[in-house]
Amino acid sequence: MAIATTVRRFLAANGISFQEQIHRRTETLEASASVCDIPPEQMARAVLVADAGQLWMAILPVSHVLDFDVLNRLTHRQLKPLSNSESNRRFPDCEPGCHPPVPEAYGLKALVDDSLFKHERIWLEAGAHTAVIAISISSFAVLCRKAIRGPIAKPLPESESSAGCAIDESDLKDVTLPSEEVIRRKLEQVYRLPAIPAVATQILQLVGDPESTVKDLAELVEMDPSIAAQVIRYARSSFFGYRGSVDSIQTAISRVLGFDIVSNLALGIAAGKVFKLAPDGPLGLDSFWRHAVHNAAVVQGLTRVLPKNSGVKPGTAYLCGLLHNFGILLLGHLFQPEYFLLNKMCLANPHCGLPAIEQRLLCVGESQRLLNHNQMGTWLMRHWKMPEEVVAVTAGHHDPVYRGEQDLYVALVQLANALLARDGLGDDLTTPIPDWTLQRLGISLAAAEQVYDQIRADSAELDRMAQLMAGLK
Repeated sequence: MAIATTVRRFLAANGISFQEQIHRRTETLEASASVCDIPPEQMARAVLVADAGQLWMAILPVSHVLDFDVLNRLTHRQLKPLSNSESNRRFPDCEPGCHPPVPEAYGLKALVDDSLFKHERIWLEAGAHTAVIAISISSFAVLCRKAIRGPIAKPLPESESSAGCAIDESDLKDVTLPSEEVIRRKLEQVYRLPAIPAVATQILQLVGDPESTVKDLAELVEMDPSIAAQVIRYARSSFFGYRGSVDSIQTAISRVLGFDIVSNLALGIAAGKVFKLAPDGPLGLDSFWRHAVHNAAVVQGLTRVLPKNSGVKPGTAYLCGLLHNFGILLLGHLFQPEYFLLNKMCLANPHCGLPAIEQRLLCVGESQRLLNHNQMGTWLMRHWKMPEEVVAVTAGHHDPVYRGEQDLYVALVQLANALLARDGLGDDLTTPIPDWTLQRLGISLAAAEQVYDQIRADSAELDRMAQLMAGLK
């Protein structure tokens, strides 16, 4: 049912009539508004925020972003947005990610943006990603009758699409970003960077030795129990269809995954163990590793449907997927205040992609994108002497018109990210599948979607793998 039982009962109990519009399944409210030809300023969004046990629902148009200064002033609190998983638990009769802006029905205090009351009717999601409902402004006032009204949100510039949405720089008046000189000095102080783990260096040396064998790799992987456990777990995935028992690293290498995949999987896990960031938020370790593991699996799956003469190495492609966002980890390692703020803004504005928020938040003054996670990650990959394919993907995975020697690998990661975004996974949920990726890879969208559906069938196992990687010490 497209309308949640809680919402339907509340509307009926209060004599509120509504118009329901069914549409194809979408992943975001912006997409729903576009499909139904609804002005975004008339589509209401609910964002849950909290402080010290006090939970509030903030209601604003999808064309706006929250103004936390106003929120905190009105509530006398220091509110922070809830994660998607926490928010979903508050709407048990709704699809995940669907949060109807009907606060009283769900027993929530509320704040509502003044701008919504300028219109004759308001549209809102009511429980599923396949329908929206419209109500009159007088009925909307009933929905918000106990809410605090105020200018709690600011409009995005009309010239900005959701894919390029921006944060008003006035929101950053209390943010002091480091000068370009300070940033450069930090980047030049190699001793402050995490060194690549010894086992990662050994793996790189082993991969570069044409005389190395499966036995050599198995012995090296077995030296680190946490890496060995992850390799075996991945080899047991139903996606590979191996019917035998995978009870050793040697079996995982020789009969299921192969030397190339295992060496790169182990390399990625070893490299990630360096960073000890907080687990929470869209840029926290939990989300980071979930995205990385799923991206790498999709990329590896896509290599199976590439033309035979593509020249793409599946193991290297897998490593690209696993490491392409390591700039986020380095940003959190070197610039914790900026990382915390970026994480907070991404959580509060899930309809904005990371590049758009990053560009406005971390590009103030003369630094000019110096804190861009692509650039940070590229610097780290070069410092660690990672393969050139990984360096190129780290630099270009958000470039919509990338052209370079490693464009096949960049295309694979971009395509995987676009597919994952359909399920709300990744750091930019606004980007459609880039046409150039399918053309360059020589595959059809149908073929890519078939691979993705196969990976999705094993998503629970990939999630478990990501959880273990996020907790590695």
